[in-house]
Formats: sequence, structure tokens, C-alpha cells
Amino acid sequence: MPAGVAPRTAGGDTGRMPVPRFSLRQLACFAAAARAGSISGAAEHEHVSRSAVAAAINELEELFSVPLASRSRGSGFTLTPTGEQVFELALSLLREADDLPGRATGAALTGSLTVGAFPSLVPTVFPLMFELLAAEHPQLRLDVRSFPQPELLSTLRAGDLDLAVAYNVHLEHDLDSRVMYDTVMHVIMPAEHPLASLAVVPAHEVAKDRLILMSHPPGPDDTLAYFVRQGLSPQVWVRTGDFELMRSLVGRGLGLALCIQAPRTQFSYEGKRLVCRPLDPPPNLERLSVVWPRSRRLSRAAAHVARLLQEHGEALAPRIEGGAIP
Repeated sequence: MPAGVAPRTAGGDTGRMPVPRFSLRQLACFAAAARAGSISGAAEHEHVSRSAVAAAINELEELFSVPLASRSRGSGFTLTPTGEQVFELALSLLREADDLPGRATGAALTGSLTVGAFPSLVPTVFPLMFELLAAEHPQLRLDVRSFPQPELLSTLRAGDLDLAVAYNVHLEHDLDSRVMYDTVMHVIMPAEHPLASLAVVPAHEVAKDRLILMSHPPGPDDTLAYFVRQGLSPQVWVRTGDFELMRSLVGRGLGLALCIQAPRTQFSYEGKRLVCRPLDPPPNLERLSVVWPRSRRLSRAAAHVARLLQEHGEALAPRIEGGAIP
């Protein structure tokens, strides 16, 4: 450094930078206890003793002069309102610290990234993500998990997911998002079904047949609400949490199904040909977004994958051209 030139600081002066009185290890123990809901679970996750976790949390509470959690045998480790705020900040600080070497060097993305999604989205959205990351960042491990939507969002908020891909969550006040695509529900049926000759299928005709429902929320509620708005009462025959089982049952002529996803194949697992038709009247718009808690800054890996999901959203959107799956 040239003589007479003072070192630059973030505040533009030559004073000492403030040094936090807490450590990343303390934050990691606290965050682990919040996620696990217990001191024992945190100790197991962090590979330290229970007393070490308890001491780290006690030191943070003493430093902040406020309780961060209540501890009891019956309810485990429960965050206070202040503890919930500190938990969010702790997750962001820990991710920033883990990200610092890569941000400084511009190195390729490494480590792991956990993303959650509604079950029917996993096989239709994420194969492309695996392919892109394998080519661009082979050292980054993508872990994709499927959940019904209520559990998906609670798992995201609890800090166990880096990102989530879900429908109609872009207006959630505590979540930030990037829109991937908009779509609507459609009906699938066997190719030989009488309604397959129609370009657009009236809702009252669908209501005359047996209905096969996905059991994962919000799927069944949204489907039934569509019929209720038309003053119709569909004949629900069976509910299943397996998207491909639903399509196979439709392929065997056992009923019709309303779906948002449209796989790029005309056949069920059993080789039965399926067709897809728009509904009349058109159902409500369904918006798919990649989301994360607004209070957390995304890691480099999470920001990159969120950007990929948005950039390729239209290519991943269901296609119903001329009333049939292309």
C-alpha cells in the first residue's frame, strides 16, 4: 500500500471494523436446535455434545439479553418471537459465511442445494435442472424433495429447504419469488373416450363421469372448487397421491382426471394412450413460481438455480396445443 494512504473501511473512515461478540459456531448450534426442535437433535446434527449446544445458546441469550427459546420436555425447543427473528438472521449469516470463499474467487458452485416441490412437478421440472447443473457446475449436488404444498411451505420456512417450487404462492407476504409460468387445469381421458373428439370439454360433461383426484393439497380442493363454482357435484371415485397411478387409472378407462401438469408423453406407464383437453368454462389461472423466505439472502447456488428455473420456465410449461398433448 502506498505511503500515506490509509486502509479503506466499509464506512469510508479509517476506524476499526466492528467485530461481533458471537461466533458462527454459536449461531450454527442455535439454528440446528431451532430446526430439530431439541437440544439433542442439534447435538447429533452438529456432532457435538448436548452441553456444548446448550452452552452456545445460553451465551447467545446472555449476549442479546433476551430469551431465544423455551425449553421443556413436553414441547422441546420452541422459539420465542425474538428467537424466530434471530433464526432467520442466523441462517442468512451462516449461508453468507459459507458462500464467502466462492464469492471472493468466483469459483464454480460446490456443495449441496435442497429444493422442494409439489410431487407432480418433480419429474417434469427438475430433469432439465440436473442436466444444466451437471454441465455447468458438476460439483454442486442438487437434492430435490417432494411435499404436499402446506408441508412444502412450512419446511421452507423452517429452513430445511433453500428453495421451493410451488403454485400460487407469489402473493405470500413473507416469501420472495420469481415467476416460472402460468397455466390452467385441464382434463385427461383415454384416447377412445367419447369426449376425446371435442376440442374443448364442458365441465358438466366431466361431472357425469367418475373422477380420479390427486390427494395432495391443494389439488383436491382446487378441483372440487372448480365444479362447485359451476353448480356441479362430481362423482369422486378414488383419490391417490401418485401422479402416474392417476394417469394409469385414466388410461384404463376407470375415470377422468383434472390436472395442471401435462407430461410430454401421450401414454400412461402401461402404454395406454391419453389425451388432454381444455375445459369450459376455463378454470382459474395457476401461477408456478420458485420461492424463498424474503428475510433470507440466497446463496450463490440458490440464486443461480432460481435464475435457471425462471429463465427456462416457459420451456417447462405444460403444452396443450390443439387440445392434445404434443
